[in-house]
Amino acid sequence: MEKKCKKCKKCNVVKDVSEFYKAKTTKDGFGSGCKSCLKKYYKANKEKLKLKSKEYYKHNKDKAKEYYKANKESLANKISEYYKANKESLAIKSIEYRI
Repeated sequence: MEKKCKKCKKCNVVKDVSEFYKAKTTKDGFGSGCKSCLKKYYKANKEKLKLKSKEYYKHNKDKAKEYYKANKESLANKISEYYKANKESLAIKSIEYRI
């Protein structure tokens, strides 16, 4: 089986596709920037992105509420599965928070 590679649009380095997030809207199914570049971007622009997210939610509250109503069960299942899979690490974080 041949390894698939892709060039990151941010750092211009050819990397394995496992270094990219999945994206349904692209032809190859992966985003244009590698995970490490995107993490750096989000870390550098955390406040700006928070404000942008809050503004979007403020202008689209009805849309968000409809989505949560329509997907209530699947969202609850995802949360439950995440909790079961990460029970130990979540317990540790909870203890650290309380201290």
